[in-house]
Amino acid sequence: EKRLRILCLHGYRQSEAIFREKTGSFRKGLRKLVDLVYITAPNEVKLDSECEEHAQYGWWFSSPGNSFTASDKSDIDEGLEKSLTLVRETLRQEGPFDGLLGFSQGGALASIICALRDKESSVVNFKFAILVSAFISRCTKHSQYYRDQITCPSLHVFGSTDKVIPTEWSEELTLRYQQPVVMCHPGGHYLPATSADRQMYCDFLRQFL
Repeated sequence: EKRLRILCLHGYRQSEAIFREKTGSFRKGLRKLVDLVYITAPNEVKLDSECEEHAQYGWWFSSPGNSFTASDKSDIDEGLEKSLTLVRETLRQEGPFDGLLGFSQGGALASIICALRDKESSVVNFKFAILVSAFISRCTKHSQYYRDQITCPSLHVFGSTDKVIPTEWSEELTLRYQQPVVMCHPGGHYLPATSADRQMYCDFLRQFL
């Protein structure tokens, strides 16, 4: 039975291992439908303390000290090119992939890749994106990615009580897409996986089988 292969892009200060753990319920609930492939961002984040258990990574940094804040309106995107190269190489070498799943900063990156899909479809080639707690990057260099409406079919998932990425930011991102499907849940900054949520994911994903 065919399953959809999805490339998963974790949030800031996460990794492949951390994101795999955080998406466990989602993965189990949809195991007959999806095959999730995880990668780790190429930019290591300096840890706040020695007792942090796992190494943490980001897709780009927005300030000179190699840190990232979603609200930073800066012209710094240190590490983004490395991240785009990694994603392009993964799509080419480990593909084909049916879709992308991006969470938080990984959702912002997935959106940039969706914009590139409209320009580089020979390399950046997939059918859909699931963008969770995602947002429009505030980096001034990134405005080019939001000029045109993005054609990639998209499912936008965000929580009405998200304290990390304001709901309005995720809503603002949906307006950049031609055919967004929106799923707002009552929770916070995470990928929801109740049975009702699973039904929404299934309804969206089945059209790409």
